[in-house]
Amino acid sequence: MTEKRSNGFTLDALRPPQMEPPVVGSRDVMTIFGFDYRPLVIERLRRHGVNASKQELRFLDTGLRQKGSQELCFLEQVVGEHRVFLSYLGPNSTTTRHFHTYPVEELYEALAGKTFLTICQVTHELNTENGAVVVPPGEPHHLKTGENPALILSIMRDKLPIPPSDFKLLELD
Repeated sequence: MTEKRSNGFTLDALRPPQMEPPVVGSRDVMTIFGFDYRPLVIERLRRHGVNASKQELRFLDTGLRQKGSQELCFLEQVVGEHRVFLSYLGPNSTTTRHFHTYPVEELYEALAGKTFLTICQVTHELNTENGAVVVPPGEPHHLKTGENPALILSIMRDKLPIPPSDFKLLELD
């Protein structure tokens, strides 16, 4: 079923992402990487123009996994006009190849470890040395790790908070 939005965009009506039971705790992630990642998240948000000083970031003690993905989410929060995520991908893990129905630019940065971000058919290495990569609106993308885990910051930038009805992922083959 397709719904025509007033802004001219088409929204495919799909099932919303479902969360599976929690698996890994934030203390486990801190032990894996050897540092408390929370101050680094705040610093990187500031670097990318997201002002998190006016509200408390609500990090989860236990990571949540979206159905069909191996990614564990420890932060999912609207900060100003941005939606911010902090995710952990274990060794040899991947996220579901998808694109967002809402027209939003998404920035990815590795805070620890190394992962590979594929946008359309082009793969970018994300590590702590090479900065952030931006996924243009509507482009299919997914993350994949090698033998080591990664901690990834993702920011859906410069948009008013996305209404839950428009925050859907389209899974691709």
